[in-house]
Amino acid sequence: MCDITNYEDIETFAAECTASFPVDILINNAGVPCCDNFENISMSDFEDVLRCNFLGHVAMTRALLPLLRCRESQIVNVTSLAGMFGIAGYTAYASSKAAMVGFNDSLRNELAGTSVTVTNIVPSDIDTPMLVEETKTKPAACRAVSGLAKPMPVGTAVERMLTGIAKQKSELLIVPFSSRFTVALARTLPTVFRAVIDRIARRA
Repeated sequence: MCDITNYEDIETFAAECTASFPVDILINNAGVPCCDNFENISMSDFEDVLRCNFLGHVAMTRALLPLLRCRESQIVNVTSLAGMFGIAGYTAYASSKAAMVGFNDSLRNELAGTSVTVTNIVPSDIDTPMLVEETKTKPAACRAVSGLAKPMPVGTAVERMLTGIAKQKSELLIVPFSSRFTVALARTLPTVFRAVIDRIARRA
């Protein structure tokens, strides 16, 4: 166990791994919620979110990459739909996830042709304690837009993730069937999608 917001802890953990066992897979999945109107989110809150949701994953990847390069291995980055298109309330969280999406894409391209594959897992809302926590401070506009899709049960999400990881897919969307049209609209017609969610936010 280590605190991924503490870079010294990460280096110690990596050294212990080097001395103890081979590393076949790294799954970057740590995260903290932050959902509120931008004016209510302090700079300290922003820093905490970025340090855990983004910089901690970068540091962990940097520390373990030499071990991963020694064998057929995989890096799995769990990002979020919020990293592809942000909505009200997620200025901090979406920023951290968008940074992870960019990091994942660049790293995947950089490691193409090596023994290390890189997978980006992109989930929508999953029914977890983290989602319950962030709901306490969700702005009305966020509730309206995010209410377009029901949260996915944890078991279903995990099963899909494990299947995708085993297949070493470069990207895996974890969204309920009812949300696939919304995601397709956001990715293929982003201007139309933004107009739709802006209208919903204004009504809220």
